[in-house]
Amino acid sequence: HVPGSMNLPMGQLRRGAEDLKRLPRVILACQEGKRAVQAAEILESQGLTNVEVLEGGVKAWQAAGRSLAKTQYH
Repeated sequence: HVPGSMNLPMGQLRRGAEDLKRLPRVILACQEGKRAVQAAEILESQGLTNVEVLEGGVKAWQAAGRSLAKTQYH
């Protein structure tokens, strides 16, 4: 994942929308960008205007030479 990012599953977007409205900027990313576009549509339907999508997703982030953080889940 992108360092400093937060993982919020698609199924929790509607519940988390109010908290996300408080942020100055919400940048959505998934592996290639397709689900991030879907997530943006969900959040925008909930009234968020601070939403952007990381074009090309995490793969493009890494291809540009930017670092990724690896989290192990137990």
